[in-house]
Amino acid sequence: MNANPINPEQLARWGSLRAIARDAGISKSAMQRMTQGKWPVTGVDGVRTALKTALVKRGATPIDLAALFKKQAAKKEVGPGVQQHTEAVPAEKAITTPEETENPMLLQNAALTPEAREHFALPRNPFVDDVQSSDDVFQTKSVRYVRSTLLDCALHHGFVAITGESGAGKSTLAEDLEERIRLEGRDITIIRPYVLAMEENDSKGKTLKSGQIAEAVIRCLDPQASLRSSPEARFAQVHQLLKVSARAGRRHLLLIEEAHCMPVATLKHLKRWIEIKDGLRRLIGVALVAQPELRARFASAGRL
Repeated sequence: MNANPINPEQLARWGSLRAIARDAGISKSAMQRMTQGKWPVTGVDGVRTALKTALVKRGATPIDLAALFKKQAAKKEVGPGVQQHTEAVPAEKAITTPEETENPMLLQNAALTPEAREHFALPRNPFVDDVQSSDDVFQTKSVRYVRSTLLDCALHHGFVAITGESGAGKSTLAEDLEERIRLEGRDITIIRPYVLAMEENDSKGKTLKSGQIAEAVIRCLDPQASLRSSPEARFAQVHQLLKVSARAGRRHLLLIEEAHCMPVATLKHLKRWIEIKDGLRRLIGVALVAQPELRARFASAGRL
């Protein structure tokens, strides 16, 4: 098994790690591990072939590939200001650990010196904030399904919860939805209550209550509106604003991130939001983005 790392500085000539990994049909975290010399335990030949094919499509020559995959001496300098350690990794350590699988954010990005960036003509670090458009979103069958589900939820005012571990790309998919709506010119309003200090109880932070969600809807649909003082009047105000907006041809999606921190009572109230209608037509959809703990909270809400 080839335990030599792939030089990330050389890879940057043909695009970001995410883009190259996408073309090769492998995950970005797997690509990052290969830059550290941690190749897959099985199927390494197929991975290497897929990677070479992806690089050729991006303009790499046979000479480039030979330089990229050649065996290197330990701690060989690969560019100004960059040194690559190439000591072999035992097979048992090359296996993906549960910690790496659950939290790919623990994988450190390669450090680039100013000299290295100048040498390789890099205007920015390709390993930081490399998702800058919908084209940078790594597409798998499951990701495509989630993207279409989110859009369908917005168009038909459904209810969906997207769960995954920290660093799995949930927020990226939510941002991708907003970018897609903008690029496709769809008349969909995304309402995102602030969740900066949200916790499941007030002893840890601030709970998100239905009244605050109503305030977020009102502020989004009519920033100049005066909030009604009583809860009944405020929810009637929300209903009226949604009806007027929907009759103008607009769709609405309530998008709440970190939803696993929501109190059970508010989770129960969310069902009532999608029941807000104008005749038979729903007026708003609900999409939750959360860590897997949300499933347990839904179970708790169902027992109450």
